[in-house]
Amino acid sequence: MARNSGGKSVPARGAAKMLIASGLLLWPSAQAVSVMEKPAAARAPQTEQAPPGMTRVEIRDDRRSVRALLSAAAQAADEGRFEQAESHYARALDIAERVLGLDDDDTLRTINNLGVFYTRQGRYDEAELFLNRAIEGRQRVFGPEHPQTLTALNNLATFYGMIGRMAEAEPLLLQVLEIRERVSGPDHPNTLGVINNLAYSYSRQGRYAEAEPLYLRVLEISERTLGWDNQNTIVSADNLAILYNRQQRYAEAEPLFLRVQEAATRTLGANHQTTLTSVNNLAAMYDSQQRYDEAEPLYVRAMEGSIVALGQDHPATLVAMDNLASLYNNQRRYAESERLRLQVLEVSERVLGPEHFDTLITVNNLAVQYHRQGRNEDAEPLYSRTLAGERALLGETHPSTIQTAYDLTALRLELGDAVRALEPASLLLTGLRRRRSETVSGSFGEAQLEREEADQSQTFALYADTVWAAGEATDRELAGEAFEALQDAMAGTANRAIIRMAIRRFADEAGEGLGALVRQREELSNRWAENNESYGLSMSDARSAGEQDRAAARTERAEIEDAMEQIDARLREEFPDYFALIRPESLSVEEAQAMLGPDEAILLTVPTGRGTHIMAVSRESFGWAQSDWTARQIEAAVRRLRWEVGANVEVSPEEEAAWLALEAPGSPFPFDRSTAFALYNAVIAPVAEAIEGRNHVFIAAGGALSGLPFSILVTQEPEGDDNDPEALRATHWFADAHALTHIPSIQSLHLLRRFEPSGGGATGFAGFGDPVLDGQAQSRGMNRGARALDASAVLARSGGGVANVRALRSMARLPGTAIELENMRNALDAPENSVWLAERATEAAVKEADLSGAAILAFATHGLMAGEISDFAEPGLVFTPPDTASALDDGYLAASEVSALRLDADWVILSACNTATGDGGSSQGLSGLARAFFYAGARNLLASYWPVNDEVAARLTVRTIALRQADSELSRASAFQQAMQEVRDDLGHDTGQTSWAHPAFWAPFTLIGDGAR
Repeated sequence: MARNSGGKSVPARGAAKMLIASGLLLWPSAQAVSVMEKPAAARAPQTEQAPPGMTRVEIRDDRRSVRALLSAAAQAADEGRFEQAESHYARALDIAERVLGLDDDDTLRTINNLGVFYTRQGRYDEAELFLNRAIEGRQRVFGPEHPQTLTALNNLATFYGMIGRMAEAEPLLLQVLEIRERVSGPDHPNTLGVINNLAYSYSRQGRYAEAEPLYLRVLEISERTLGWDNQNTIVSADNLAILYNRQQRYAEAEPLFLRVQEAATRTLGANHQTTLTSVNNLAAMYDSQQRYDEAEPLYVRAMEGSIVALGQDHPATLVAMDNLASLYNNQRRYAESERLRLQVLEVSERVLGPEHFDTLITVNNLAVQYHRQGRNEDAEPLYSRTLAGERALLGETHPSTIQTAYDLTALRLELGDAVRALEPASLLLTGLRRRRSETVSGSFGEAQLEREEADQSQTFALYADTVWAAGEATDRELAGEAFEALQDAMAGTANRAIIRMAIRRFADEAGEGLGALVRQREELSNRWAENNESYGLSMSDARSAGEQDRAAARTERAEIEDAMEQIDARLREEFPDYFALIRPESLSVEEAQAMLGPDEAILLTVPTGRGTHIMAVSRESFGWAQSDWTARQIEAAVRRLRWEVGANVEVSPEEEAAWLALEAPGSPFPFDRSTAFALYNAVIAPVAEAIEGRNHVFIAAGGALSGLPFSILVTQEPEGDDNDPEALRATHWFADAHALTHIPSIQSLHLLRRFEPSGGGATGFAGFGDPVLDGQAQSRGMNRGARALDASAVLARSGGGVANVRALRSMARLPGTAIELENMRNALDAPENSVWLAERATEAAVKEADLSGAAILAFATHGLMAGEISDFAEPGLVFTPPDTASALDDGYLAASEVSALRLDADWVILSACNTATGDGGSSQGLSGLARAFFYAGARNLLASYWPVNDEVAARLTVRTIALRQADSELSRASAFQQAMQEVRDDLGHDTGQTSWAHPAFWAPFTLIGDGAR
């Protein structure tokens, strides 16, 4: 999250958010439309003191003079001559009221225009008075549905939106919109203006999923009916780009901002207020991305232009100045930032008032700066003031309120005032959960929820930090809330993959064909997301081809939405639980305990910047401890241990030299058991008593811990040399204490158990491996410092989205994988044709085979990491390349293609390099490949954290299966545990340089799913 307050102000301790206020990204009214009406039979503007070049007219007490004064006032305001404009308005109103009467059309027009003028000047008390007078007069004279009455209502709603009174703005806008659509039609400019303002209101409230379709509708119609040389179209496009920026969809925002700026400059001129607005907004987007050198000259231009056009104290100028101050803060130019911001705050409090939303933004930004500088005592009252104001103006579920609650909580913890931190921490937790539950349903809402959930881990974890620091860990209610918050902190894409798989299975139980219907809906949802992104990107394309692309995308989107609505209608009737199940709530302690057997426990570990939370749950007990080890310390230890076993870890030459220096020259690879023991003491030992005696332990690990098999942790002080095989065998490994299963989340285990198949499922075996490749045959195994092959090295996206067949073919042959798969087949007594090897091991064979009958599905081949060079390169598995690549078969089964498989597998075995951990070597959560197999229908995965030795791979996987075959009462995890022990204890592979006693050999795999069954 990144707090954007003007451009962006990043708090000192990490989390941040987009915070946009009346101007922040837009000014003066964030492009909500207030209508300044022209007099009937408008003439060329004339004034009594006409500037050079204009006609002098004699002002009398008549209607013609009123209209001339209104025209002159409007022109003076446009040119920045505000005192003269106000004088003209006042003179016009005096004549109109005396001569024409209070109910005359021109009198009411003058009152309306004065209200709009004061609104744009930021003189809100006067503005509200005149806007309400205009409504009252027009309702009395013309009736509630007259166009002029609707204009007055729209102006008042716009005013409410500008000052943050959203609860009053929205019903007015909905009232006006219903009448406008009925009377004027859906495409009328006046109707579009109201839709724009309603979208602005939603966006201002943080209801982005409701704002987006409205902004899209306004821009689509404006582009078609008005073209890009029209100010309304330019404003519509700017508003949509702002929304994308708020959602951190920068790839869509930037080209649209650039097009807006070009169109505004060409159509309106470089110094027009709308043009300067677009300049400010583009700068804010650059600022959000830390592109400060690009942002600064644009901010300066916007500020200087606003000063010239509007004056030093205008709200738009204040926004521009505050944005520039935020940039200085981000660049650590604190003296310049503070001087400018204090100036803004003084004027803002005087002109707008101390509780105005823009004033609160400046107060917040000053708090952020002080926080970053370590001036916490100065920052605390400013954060407190901001939070109180945001709760009153925006409500507790607004992103700005939630972020300020986060900042205040973190600050009070830094001040050592954890008890007072509990209040904003509780508000933070409540706001996040209410926001999730209140987000509008439908495709836009689902997409927005996924965007927000991807950035909330730190936020949920902070609540647990606070409860622990406040000494309330023994309070059962608060500890239970912390347990649920840490589950929310771990929710992610792997969790969603398992949830969706489980729900499809439950749907099949609920009614024939419902599982397939749920799957179809998920695929349509993915297509909708792709369509929405490509459509957003196309909005910046001025070519006729771009317009054609948008038209085609609109048609496709309408078809997708229609199909989804039909599916949803059937699901609501036949499977009403679906919509609640798709986003399950965190489990309470009691619910987690109820799903566990007597010999089962859950170990939840979540590192944060303040320590690592460790929670242990069994049927009878619940324990919670916090280690002093921070996320950074945890990550360092995990990296060290992963390097020790030859995992895909990128280390600096200095690190590697230091680690190698600790080893005896010429000795075989040691294993740093001291680090493994220290890590155990940090993340397990504090709650070890709570899991003692439990055979099966489920590991739900967050952060860097998700990239490490807990089996290699050491439970007692190691003895002997780290490179002595006998010492390694005698080591007290955590793998021996319990049969371990890793789970993406506690919710995923609950769903796997809740929707467990009732019987009669798949029973067969299928294996794929040993593809025909031209590279020199090699064995898999430990190779410190080796980098897993990047998928972008073999993908040629410019060639139609297929793999580079030549690059695939040049990879090394893996003959050991054939032995592994044949041994599996023999252990299972499966037929010869259940294994696809060599020329038969093709991508097309995987896609065309009926894999729904395979209870055990094995892949033994190269696994490639997600592309770090190209964002489009997915992780995947390598197969025998065809002569010519095609969409069906290019020799590379990417994760997205895995997701499309129809599986019913009790086990999927991925005996390939690094198929378990996060992509790109991040060690954060399951890899995209592992997630894809869960999504496709796998209930359990046996996946690898690092390259697996050929012999070990065959031994571990085959022996695990054989043990299960021999004893149906033996759980998967227990069979896997025993197989690892047998490999480690095999003395026949001790040589002068290697030994299977080393964890690199016996511990590369992890069991993911429900291993206790």
